[in-house]
Parts: sequence; C-alpha cells; structure tokens
Amino acid sequence: MSMNAILIIYKIVASVLFKNKDRHVYPGSLSIKLLDLAAEYGYLEVLKWMHYNNIGECSVEAMNKSAENGFLKVVEWLHLNRSEGSSTEALDNASKNGHLSVVKWLHFNRTEGCTVKAIDKAAYFRFIAVIEFLHFNRTEGCSCDAFDGASFNNQINVLDWLKKNRTEGFSSKHLLQ
Repeated sequence: MSMNAILIIYKIVASVLFKNKDRHVYPGSLSIKLLDLAAEYGYLEVLKWMHYNNIGECSVEAMNKSAENGFLKVVEWLHLNRSEGSSTEALDNASKNGHLSVVKWLHFNRTEGCTVKAIDKAAYFRFIAVIEFLHFNRTEGCSCDAFDGASFNNQINVLDWLKKNRTEGFSSKHLLQ
C-alpha cells in the first residue's frame, strides 16, 4: 500500500473520530463508517484494500454516497464485490448532481429504482439530459416540485421541457407566490 493510501485512511479515521468526538465510537461502528467514507469520497484503492483485508463492513450508504458524488467505478466495484446494495437515494441523488453515467448504470444494473425526487431534483438543478433519460426510461415520474424548483431557479428551458412532456404542473403554493 502506498504512503498516499495510508494518509487517506488516516484522514478518514480522523474524520470519523472528529465527527463522533462527543460519544464513544465502538470498533465495529468505526469500521463500517470507514468503508462508507472511502466509497463516498471515491477512494477505490483504499476501499479495495479494506475489503480484501477484512477491515469492517459497509452499509447501503457506500453505494448511495459514491453514486451521489459521481464515482461510477466505485459504484461498479461495490456492485460486484459487496452485498449491501443501495437504496433509491443512489439514483435520486446521482440525478440531483447531474451524474448521467451513474444514473444510466444504476438504471440498467440495479433494482432499487428511484422516487419522484430524481426528476424533481434534476429539474431544480437544470440537468435536462438526466430528466429526459428518467422520463423515457423510468416509471416513477415526478411531482409538482419539478416545476416549482425549475421555476424558482429561473430554469426556463427546463420548464419548457417539463410543460411539453409532463402533466404534473405547478403546486398551488407556487401559484400564490
């Protein structure tokens, strides 16, 4: 293992200890957070090393957070080498951050799916390519929050697209403002 990888592990451990300084951290909970944090920040080589050396477990947060942050190679590795899986948060938050390649991969390779928040969040942050992919490939749809969020952020092109392709419309809350 390289010195750089050791420093990364040290930073992850220090981060976990700092975040939990007011409560006792048990070794089992520390090791779970270490794997989740390595995945969240895209440290694939560190994640592999911890996995192959049986250092702790990880949770669905590993895949959820690596997807949210756009680390496709980490998501793929977790899928092939770990059994914890993910939740709908993986696709929802990858959509929110515009990670189209991760959104596509999760759609074609995982079964957790997403919620209406995927399109809602993509609309708020102006990721039309993500909105289009989800619209044409998923059945969850969106809520009026997609229209409201796009309107709130003056995303005219997103609003035009939603108006032409979706039927949810604005919320009454938005119309009163």
